[in-house]
Amino acid sequence: VKVREVSNDFTCTALANSSTVYNCTIPATTTAGWNTGWYNLTINATRSYYNTYTETFNYSFYIASKPTLALGSPPVTPSTGGWGEQFNFSVTVTDADENNVTVFLWKRLSGETNYVKLNQTNCKPCSSTAIKFVYRSFQCSDIGTIEYFFNASDEFNYTANTSVSTFTIEQDDIDVSLVAGSGGTLQREIGAISTPCKNPS
Repeated sequence: VKVREVSNDFTCTALANSSTVYNCTIPATTTAGWNTGWYNLTINATRSYYNTYTETFNYSFYIASKPTLALGSPPVTPSTGGWGEQFNFSVTVTDADENNVTVFLWKRLSGETNYVKLNQTNCKPCSSTAIKFVYRSFQCSDIGTIEYFFNASDEFNYTANTSVSTFTIEQDDIDVSLVAGSGGTLQREIGAISTPCKNPS
């Protein structure tokens, strides 16, 4: 029994596992150079004193690829900003077999255990596709070093992750404007005031 993949001119002689079952393994080192997509197989069976039998099986197997991610340059702006500012994140996605790919953005405050999903989006096809996330919903409880990364998952559940990077969230900037006054001077000395973190409602 011979198994042939015509487009790459690959033929292997199937080995008998039993009197009726034959096995042919195409090693990964061979398929590594093949294009992604569907492949047909032609099976040829011969035996002395028997008629030769040939049959082609269309769409026998599919060669898929994992998505790849490359951080944008820069991957986040600003690298340091107040918790009320807008932060922009970017990553480039490629998937050779042109599947639907879902891209996620995750973050956690340094020292925390679990990551929180900030956003997600899809692309199809993804060929060096630039993905950009805009986020401006950080809270004052996020002040500190933020660890973040992107990951992607395609239709075949192949995944890819970027390395963990960081940016810094600091106290938000405020503007104080004098609207009206009497022109007098007030001298008042008080001790240090500790104000709890509260986000505006």
